Amino acid sequence: MGSEHASIVPYQTFRRESILNTGTGPCTRNMCTFNIHRVKDGWITIGCGNDRLFGEFCRRIGRPDLSSHPDYLTNELRVRNRSSLVPVLESELLRRTLDEWEEAFRDAAFPQGAVNSLERVFGDRHVRESGMVRAVTHSGLGIDVKQVCRCFVAVVVAVVVAVVVVVTCTYSTSDMSE
Repeated sequence: MGSEHASIVPYQTFRRESILNTGTGPCTRNMCTFNIHRVKDGWITIGCGNDRLFGEFCRRIGRPDLSSHPDYLTNELRVRNRSSLVPVLESELLRRTLDEWEEAFRDAAFPQGAVNSLERVFGDRHVRESGMVRAVTHSGLGIDVKQVCRCFVAVVVAVVVAVVVVVTCTYSTSDMSE
């Protein structure tokens, strides 16, 4: 599944009270499904930018029939029939937790990853063991608060830049025609 460290960025970018609660997410008008979806215990990003990736996604959620359905055979048809497809996908995704989808999507060819809450990020074993989070005493409140060390911020920026480059290269016009 997507990096726990990289996925803090979508959480901070897409404010919980707006995009995440409406379920609209940063979807694209010319691809279906390329969106944020609710799961049993949170949110997940899924990007199926071509027919092959959509077929793999359907198999992994246990609905291979969707990729051969006449209304969803191509991206153009999925976009046109989004209003009937998205509720079916959302119903399937609500059946499992983030951890269960992480296992189901392990090594998937399509981009995907949890939209992590701050609790999930700070609770991640890799984050804890790497020393990226430090407890510092708040000068005004006198309580310990978690703070991300500067090295982590640099890593997140580097990962975001790398993801943008990879996504741009991966979803070129020639790939979109699959």
